[in-house]
Amino acid sequence: MQPVYRVGIVLLLCALVVVGFFAMQPAKVMPEASPLPAVLEPTGDEPPRADPVAAEPVDQMGDARPDSTRPQESIPMPPLPRLQDSDAWLLEQVANWSLPAVVLQPSDLIARASVVLLNAAAGQMPRRQLAFLGPFEAYSVREIGEKIFVDPVSYLRFELWIDVLESIPPAELAAILRRVQPLVEQALEEVGEPVDMAALVHAVVQRVHQVPVIDKDIELLRPSVIYIYADAELEALPSFEKQLLRMGPQRVSRVQSYVAQFAAAYPAP
Repeated sequence: MQPVYRVGIVLLLCALVVVGFFAMQPAKVMPEASPLPAVLEPTGDEPPRADPVAAEPVDQMGDARPDSTRPQESIPMPPLPRLQDSDAWLLEQVANWSLPAVVLQPSDLIARASVVLLNAAAGQMPRRQLAFLGPFEAYSVREIGEKIFVDPVSYLRFELWIDVLESIPPAELAAILRRVQPLVEQALEEVGEPVDMAALVHAVVQRVHQVPVIDKDIELLRPSVIYIYADAELEALPSFEKQLLRMGPQRVSRVQSYVAQFAAAYPAP
């Protein structure tokens, strides 16, 4: 794989598997209110005292309004670049991530990721957009008697990109996704799909978490040139879920765990 593509691969992988998982959160338990102190009635032996009056805070400019009522100035976000000029800007936003050292030529990252997201939400694998992602190693199987099974060695082909994914801080990725939403939706409109990005994200996350974690040998059949799953339920999975299934149980669990962490920083709109 040419190293010039690695940042693009990471971002596209994020578009596939790093999406908001709106997990059920336990309800917050409010603490019980402390009992109010008893009020002592005056005995008549001492003169009544006036209730104290709290002094309002006064700032250096003489404004006596509390801080909560003083108008706050918001710092405007810098404008987004044009979609066709967004590659350099996007790489600048993620410059502090622990990504492999690469030199990336412009390749329409956001537009590519938008198509990936659209297809993944429908359960499809956008093979043309991800052709350079690989893996390029051969798919390994092993035979036991007359049966064919997936060789766990095949799962190692995805190890590098799962490691890279886990190195990205989920909160920072959530912030980037929120920031690029207008550009993503513009890219979708340009391909005739005016869809809300959050809706696609929610659809993809459901698919990610529906992928079964199978911690046992998976039997295959080979009716023609390609292998298929012997289990009819696995073979009937959409191509997106089957692609994740090919990562192996440990890596599927790691991806699902990362997505769950991401949810805390990317709440439902």
